[in-house]
Amino acid sequence: MLAQQLANSLALGGAYALMALGFGLIFGVLDLIHWSYGDVMIAGAYVAIACLGASIHSFLVMLAVVVVATTLVGVVVERLNFHALRTKPHMVILIASLGVAMVIQNAILIIWGPARYRFIVDMPVPPLHVFGITLSGSRVLSIVLSVVVMVGLDVLLRRSRLGKAIRATILDRDAAILMGINPRFIMVSTFALGSALSGVAMLLLGSMYGVIFPLEGNFIGLMVFAAVMIGGLGSIPGAVLGGVIIGFSQTLSAAYVSVTYMDAITMSLLALALIVKPSGILGRPQEENI
Repeated sequence: MLAQQLANSLALGGAYALMALGFGLIFGVLDLIHWSYGDVMIAGAYVAIACLGASIHSFLVMLAVVVVATTLVGVVVERLNFHALRTKPHMVILIASLGVAMVIQNAILIIWGPARYRFIVDMPVPPLHVFGITLSGSRVLSIVLSVVVMVGLDVLLRRSRLGKAIRATILDRDAAILMGINPRFIMVSTFALGSALSGVAMLLLGSMYGVIFPLEGNFIGLMVFAAVMIGGLGSIPGAVLGGVIIGFSQTLSAAYVSVTYMDAITMSLLALALIVKPSGILGRPQEENI
């Protein structure tokens, strides 16, 4: 029983790790919290629902469509919100981000309505039965695809010119500008990359849960925020660690305590992490000159 729940936790943690990675990348470049991140993901989920309505059930085809859709939505959000208001105080941008989230939510409600939609996708991998543990095709794919995407992202950030520019901007934005890096291009590229990661994660999460509803972005956004804060805001490895911790917390709480209290337990973990180490497990304390 425990081994089964640990395997389920790893599958869910992989999806949350991808979400936290995208969220963390965007925060690292902008130094701002992207409050509409969860709703960008849900927009991708409803594009997948549209694919199902068009009798497209292939996971790979749907993955390509959803990644393109979330990337485009993310870039539009960056242009209309973060770029357009870049000279305004941070609080104005954060409030505008919440407004964007509400716009996306209501657009979904107008087009698809408030009903829950079943999310049934043809998995390209069969269920796995090993050592008494049974993993559905969606959970097997979540573990494998999460690892592949994270390794690919690590190679991109370490080996490519774009990745090095993103890392340089995260470490020291002013120094990166002095070295000739275009901050506007990096912002758009990071939003596109982070939104693409959210599309992959949302498809994995939807295939595991089997249901999608319009306001799910609020819940997912909160869990992703908790993952990034626990792991360390601004730390890429911390985002992965935080996502895995959230996956284990959600699964084990639902299995051994109650589904009713699993979110409360996760938020309690967040509170405990902030009390013990406010910068997060792998985060570094930020020094400010006064």
